[in-house]
Amino acid sequence: MEWVAAAEEFIGKHGWGARGHNLGISRMFGTNDKATLVRSNMAVALRPRGLLSGFLAVVPGSGVVYIPPIAAKVPPQRIRLRISDTLRTDGAIFSAYFTRDTPRRLVLEDVLVWRGEAVWKSKPFSERWNNVMAEFVEKHFRSDDMLQECVVCLASYLTPQTIIDEPSEKTVLEFIPEAAGSKRLIWMPPRNTVSATSTSDSSVPAYNIRKEAGMGPDVYAIYNDSTRLGLALVRTLAVSKALRLATSNTNTPVNVRAEYNKGFDKYEVLEVVSV
Repeated sequence: MEWVAAAEEFIGKHGWGARGHNLGISRMFGTNDKATLVRSNMAVALRPRGLLSGFLAVVPGSGVVYIPPIAAKVPPQRIRLRISDTLRTDGAIFSAYFTRDTPRRLVLEDVLVWRGEAVWKSKPFSERWNNVMAEFVEKHFRSDDMLQECVVCLASYLTPQTIIDEPSEKTVLEFIPEAAGSKRLIWMPPRNTVSATSTSDSSVPAYNIRKEAGMGPDVYAIYNDSTRLGLALVRTLAVSKALRLATSNTNTPVNVRAEYNKGFDKYEVLEVVSV
């Protein structure tokens, strides 16, 4: 479909999606990020667990297209929005996600590219949100639920001091750095059930590995509970042997300890966890 190709090319040209350098604006919270929370000025969002962000692209000459995250395994779709002719000509890219509500809600959470400018890289979050997103809502968009076939809304942001209650098992905390070009940090609260591990660091989220069908022996998909996070990174012979042994006679998920590797933009398996 030409409109899908046009949207993916437009997003990729600006460095996003499967054709760009960044698959999304967030990454999982790691143990090394604790100091960042103390030093940095951040906003916070509570969002549903298991919902990954995609891209809402206003593609010049091709209309408005939602490109879902790769892990979602759902097709792109055209979105009918009442937006200004100016924006249709100049284009824009938003980070956004669909909820599972009825009717569905399309939640806009950030502006990545605005009328040709890569604002995610050039402007701090508060300016993108309070100025650029406000300009979109006030001057370039008019809500029409019937036309849209979904409810378009904005994400809600708080300060860390206003978070009183612990997030439930159905939600995650997302920390949004103020600095331009900084990825968000997603923290998942631990489940109530206790899983035995070969390490006692409960601050590291538990992941599980499953063989990726139709691919090589060292190719695995990594999950956080039932949420697929992409293909896992396996870099050592010891981990490779442990994974082959653990998955040789079973089709069930294998628990592992993993951490996000920024250089490879993947979750690296550090060890197989005993159960």
